Amino acid sequence: MNTAYFKEHFDQLQKTDKGDALDAVRQNGFNAFTQFGIPTSKHEEWKYTRIGGLFNKEYFFPKTAPVSLSANKLNAVRLPGHEHANELIFVNGVFSFELSVVRSSSLVVLPLEEAAIMNTLKLLLPILVIAQNIYAMA
Repeated sequence: MNTAYFKEHFDQLQKTDKGDALDAVRQNGFNAFTQFGIPTSKHEEWKYTRIGGLFNKEYFFPKTAPVSLSANKLNAVRLPGHEHANELIFVNGVFSFELSVVRSSSLVVLPLEEAAIMNTLKLLLPILVIAQNIYAMA
């Protein structure tokens, strides 16, 4: 199957989301995709999985204004005991920080870009502490 269609749409996505922290991750992922192509039954790991039908459709993500929910509509779908639970609200598949409630201190909800930055900082922090200690000894 030809990946040119996906390349065209990937390039459009890269133009619209230019400059965010995930540019390199997206590019690396797409490079791997173009190198290996769409899996077929000839790939051992995909031998019994038929995914060709997924690629016979055109997918798009419309850029529309978020849908607002009234308190009444939200309350109508809440589960019993919601007052004590974490509530992660998605409207048309898009996470809503404004409508969600995180009650647990052990749950952290972040955009992927912020999580990537925090993960990088966690990896760098021990190195920075060691460097600071070495500098302090000198």
